[in-house]
Amino acid sequence: VLAYVGPRVLTMAVYLCDIAYTHWQPPRYFRLAPYLRITLAMLYSKAVMAKFLLVLRTVPEVANVFLLACALLGFFAWSGTILFADSSEGKLYFSDFHTAAWNLFQLVTISNFPGVMLPGYARHRWTALFFVVFVVLMALILLPML
Repeated sequence: VLAYVGPRVLTMAVYLCDIAYTHWQPPRYFRLAPYLRITLAMLYSKAVMAKFLLVLRTVPEVANVFLLACALLGFFAWSGTILFADSSEGKLYFSDFHTAAWNLFQLVTISNFPGVMLPGYARHRWTALFFVVFVVLMALILLPML
């Protein structure tokens, strides 16, 4: 009983504090109340709460695959910055680690597949091996496991 009553009371208290705070503040501020409405709906619906707890129970099982995907993305971003350091593709897509990771993340979603690969592929055909191995590992093997 306390597991269901405690979060509801806490959510309602924060919700009321947010309403009281907004009464005295100008309209340019961050409001917490709209986000708490989702929490209230979840706490008062047993079906939604059961589904939410089910999702929370799957997080540890998926975490290993997610961490492996992040590690592979980091490894390929790091190796891409080293491999393409002196090329035009390196200056555009692999200038630093963060840019490389972002472009490779876009590559994983296949939203910009040929755009990232083609500048390097036009100069050296072996760069296709880097991108094909990355896409096969990430998009075809790891992401379907998530």
